[in-house]
Amino acid sequence: MKESLVTVEPDRDSQLNTASIAALVERCYSIGNVCRVTEIVSGPGSSVWQVESADSRGPRVFCLKGHKSKSLERIRLEHDLIESFKRQRFHLAPSAIPLTDGDTAFSESEGHFSLYEFVESDPPFDWTGHGWSDFHAEEAGKALADFHEAGFSVLKDLTNEQRASLSADDGTLAALKANRDFGSWDCLSTEFKVILEKVAERALKEAESVSEQRGILIHGDFHPGNVLFLKGQIVAVLDLDYCRIGRRSFDIAYAMVAFGLDNSCGRFEQSRSEKFLASYHEMALSLPLLRRQPQPVPAVLRQEMSLAAWLIALWIINQGATDMSMRARLGPALDSTVSALTVCRD
Repeated sequence: MKESLVTVEPDRDSQLNTASIAALVERCYSIGNVCRVTEIVSGPGSSVWQVESADSRGPRVFCLKGHKSKSLERIRLEHDLIESFKRQRFHLAPSAIPLTDGDTAFSESEGHFSLYEFVESDPPFDWTGHGWSDFHAEEAGKALADFHEAGFSVLKDLTNEQRASLSADDGTLAALKANRDFGSWDCLSTEFKVILEKVAERALKEAESVSEQRGILIHGDFHPGNVLFLKGQIVAVLDLDYCRIGRRSFDIAYAMVAFGLDNSCGRFEQSRSEKFLASYHEMALSLPLLRRQPQPVPAVLRQEMSLAAWLIALWIINQGATDMSMRARLGPALDSTVSALTVCRD
């Protein structure tokens, strides 16, 4: 039996002890002895741990992701998509490490798990844009265009079953309709509740009126936290959790809002958002499949940006509803999102 000297890092919010994570990884994967496990993030939908191991090839670093709400079938589909994107020369999504039985995901009582190669990157930027420059936004715009270009070919190769799974309703309209009563949100001021209620009404109307047909494979959650840089180059695009067949205009607009947020100053940087869009368009014109597609018109993008900003605001509210420290930390981001909504409305 192999021995493991595990250095346990505290993870107060995790239901899993890092020592049990180490044992789990050693049992399921052939990656040598696990010597350290550190929780990186724990959110409502997933948790991520950095796993350091050593074998005959030397030290290695991985990321273990715990999926709290997705099915094994969905996780495996995402892994298939990653490999399909690589065949279309989009290599920025890290591949899943196969288990000893050849599968790419497994289940335990606490949920489903999958392991990925760790991607070295610059110190993490805040997901709401703190630390980002116009350069980062422009490079990200090119990466999303590359993703969409590859997505056209990936979409053609999907089975009927995969298409049906990726065409399912993403729940956007249901979320809007179900989250328009803010009376119970004690963390919000009365004034802010009124603003959000008006925004929700407007976003719902515009979500139902957007005319662009769903017909492209979109990322669905293209924000700064899912784009890793190293020395000025993008080295990874993470998380296909929301990848689906959807509207390209929404994917672009969501990214425009996400890359325009700046919680360091509590506002929406419209010029940075516009630079993202300009870079996307410039890259799209150089790509053989994407340049044949009509570009989303400004009016449609404004509609989609309002919807995207609302969804981000809803996520922030849910994150800070019960956790006082998180509420304080996400306050500036919420202000930025409201600023984004105001810009979109104007």
